[in-house]
Amino acid sequence: LRSLGVAVNPRPGDRVLSVLPIWHAYERSAEYFLFSCGCRQTYTTLKQLRNDLQAVVEPEVETVRQGLSLLRQTEQHLAVAMSGSGPSLFALFSNLDQARTAHADLAERFELYGFESWCCGFSDRGVSLLP
Repeated sequence: LRSLGVAVNPRPGDRVLSVLPIWHAYERSAEYFLFSCGCRQTYTTLKQLRNDLQAVVEPEVETVRQGLSLLRQTEQHLAVAMSGSGPSLFALFSNLDQARTAHADLAERFELYGFESWCCGFSDRGVSLLP
């Protein structure tokens, strides 16, 4: 338990996502420690793990809310989301022209908020970054 306190620095109100089963010994120890620090725990399973992180992070992190809000303003987007592995935000479009138009429309606001942005398209050999 003391080692966990060295690895993480939880604060009251922090949200924690767990993929270990509640009966797992390490999960139970970590859970007690995090609860004693005032954290809120969210549970999922690897089978159900999708983009749970966005639901936890978006309400808590202003820059994520701002970025997703900007992307949701684009016309013709098919989906807007945060990467499940971290702070990357993205929008999907039916074609590259729609993506480029949205990117151009939002370029000044992206820069104003301090976001880096780019368009990429699919090729027959995977994803490639486009100018």
